[in-house]
Amino acid sequence: MKVLHIWNTSGVASIIAKFMDKLFDTKSLVVHRKAFDRFGVTTYGELWGCGAKMFALRCLLLARKFDILHVHSFDKIVPFLKLFYPRKPIILHYHGTDIRGKWLQKMKYWSKADIVLCSTPDLLDNKISKLASYQPNPVDTDLFRVLPASRKQKLR
Repeated sequence: MKVLHIWNTSGVASIIAKFMDKLFDTKSLVVHRKAFDRFGVTTYGELWGCGAKMFALRCLLLARKFDILHVHSFDKIVPFLKLFYPRKPIILHYHGTDIRGKWLQKMKYWSKADIVLCSTPDLLDNKISKLASYQPNPVDTDLFRVLPASRKQKLR
């Protein structure tokens, strides 16, 4: 199963792709614009040094090679993906301010997705957003681990 992750809000796409590939043997590609990765959160995937229109065009062309399209926040591309690839499942994943209070004005985008996910439960507080599901942001357990009890006490 090949999964294309478009955009990489807070590195969430990189974490999901990395662990899906590791645990479920998927083949994922995360694509993000270099100009929007100031903190280097794209640890798994590609950064493209192109403008907005070229990024969208490249994503639309690249999508033909993938089985699942997982779009993070970049909801404006969803209707175009659905137009060109009507049989491919499209997941739209919102992460906070990209949808908070904007469900009605963004209906033309999220209504075209097959699945809508939200990373925080407070985004699901109105009637329209009942169509979405809460999916908390993952944590990269290769970077963040539970400390042994002896180390926890020393840190306090």
